[in-house]
Amino acid sequence: MAESPTYTFSKGSYPQSGNGQNLSCFSNLSDEDAQNQCNNLGDTCAGFSISADGSGGGCFKSDINGGMVNDSSYNGYTKSSTFTTNQNDRDLKASVCKSTPNGLNSLNSEIDNCTSTIELKRNTNFVDNTVRLEQDINTLSATTMDFLVMGDTMIGQFGHNDIAKQVNDRNNELKSKKTNLIKEIENSEAIVERSNRDFSDVKDTVSEPQSKQFLHFIEDYTLAILVMAYLFMIIAVIYVYTSTSENKLIAFGKSIVGSVLLTIFLFMMLFFLS
Repeated sequence: MAESPTYTFSKGSYPQSGNGQNLSCFSNLSDEDAQNQCNNLGDTCAGFSISADGSGGGCFKSDINGGMVNDSSYNGYTKSSTFTTNQNDRDLKASVCKSTPNGLNSLNSEIDNCTSTIELKRNTNFVDNTVRLEQDINTLSATTMDFLVMGDTMIGQFGHNDIAKQVNDRNNELKSKKTNLIKEIENSEAIVERSNRDFSDVKDTVSEPQSKQFLHFIEDYTLAILVMAYLFMIIAVIYVYTSTSENKLIAFGKSIVGSVLLTIFLFMMLFFLS
């Protein structure tokens, strides 16, 4: 019993015959059923295309000389024996052509006879451009090599390592300077913050901007000291005046009244000034 041929699967592409014609087409077949029908057709079927959506539609191909056609709507199957057959046929034809006397020369003469002047000029220009391009590439290669040799002479063969080291050292130096500058800025900001805290009481109690019509010279601590000194002075005056008078009760009353009047006068004057 002959062995069934195997198939090569191609997703999103399928084989095309040389003449572009299909051997026959089918519908509602699975991949396995299409392979079986291609096997039943024998050597006349070289492969087939089948829809990728599973609908089972496709066409059988008599050969694969048309190459592969890219189409995401179809998948392709190619008989493995087809590659061997086509390869053997091509090798046989090439051997026959080479064994024929003057076979290649005759082929070249036929090609030359079929070439027009425009095509010949285009071919000649292509060859000339290719030769010039090769010369330019060789020149650039030689120039590049000269520059490399010059560079090795100037900075040494391993000069790139020295340059990388210098860049790395410079980078580390800049990082160190950046760190020091950040520390200096932080220290300066701390000094400013401490200075602001020292004057925060005055800044919070005095309105901004300051009025030019009044004199602001009495602060919290100054006022407390002045009040204590004033009370001490009043008590001392009352004591001295009362102790030196013959009628101490009358003297004490006069001193109290005078102290009250003096206090009211001084308070009004300070209130006006402040």
